[in-house]
Parts: sequence; C-alpha cells; structure tokens
Amino acid sequence: MITTDKDILKKVSSKTTVAECGRLSVFPIMQKEIEEAKGLGISAIQVGIAICACIIKSKDKFVKMINPIITKRYDLGRFIGERCLSLPEVVVDTLRHQQVTVSWFDYDAYSDKQAVFVGQEAICIQHEIDHLSGVLITDRVAPQQVKVGRNQSCPCGSGKKFKKCCGR
Repeated sequence: MITTDKDILKKVSSKTTVAECGRLSVFPIMQKEIEEAKGLGISAIQVGIAICACIIKSKDKFVKMINPIITKRYDLGRFIGERCLSLPEVVVDTLRHQQVTVSWFDYDAYSDKQAVFVGQEAICIQHEIDHLSGVLITDRVAPQQVKVGRNQSCPCGSGKKFKKCCGR
C-alpha cells in the first residue's frame, strides 16, 4: 500500500544492497503498486521502506534502481502539473531539469549502470530520487513568474533598472 503519511515520506532513506532489497522483497512490492496505480515511478519510502531503491517505467519496461544518483543536470525549466502517488490531491508546477545523467546499481542486470534520461523520464527520476532524500513535490514548487516592468528594479539583484540590466 502506498503511504500518504508525510512524516514517513520526509524520512531520508539509507543506502542499501541487493541482498537487503531481496530480503525485504522491495522490488516486487513496488512493482505491484506502480502497476496498480498506473504510475511512472515509485520509491521504496512510498511503501514504507526507508532504503535507496526505486523503480521507473522507461520505454515500457521497469528499471529497478539501487542507490541512484544524478551525476549531471541540463536545461532547468518549469514542469507544469507534477503529481505524486503519495500525494494524490496535489498538483504543482516544479522546477526540473529536462535532461539528467544517472548512475545506479541495476537490480535485474546485477551491474552498475549509467544512462541519460530526457523529458518525462528525467522528471520522473528526479522525483523518485527526491523521495529518497525526503523531498516532496510540495518542496519543489516553482516560484510564480513575476512580470517586471522596464523601469522596475532588475530581479537579478544588481540594483539597476531592468531596462538597463537584464532587459536589454
């Protein structure tokens, strides 16, 4: 069962091993939940197990990741309408990278992997890795875009008017 308890979801997960994942049956539990929910990704903390393990759906197959880390990030932008299986009523705009390079130990292949994820898959993996650090989408809400007039102070903090600074 997917937890909605924010106290559990805010816990930072511990690094793990293949043996621990097997002993806890974490991947079969997560796969069952993600299939039932028709989700794109799920992390172990969402099923109440505070270890660094997650599954994402990539090209119609499940990628089972142990101790994933993002090693490179590209193209930060606004992602509109991010959702979470653990916060079913919440829909927020977030700031996410459109492309990320991720390293992890692959549970099925039993080997270290590295891959580049783009678009929706990149958003998903960032979301799941956030869960492993106790970060929720409500912590990633993008600031409201504010329109700056030419004669107002520049939002970059330079102290100059926008038209003489970033608004050239």
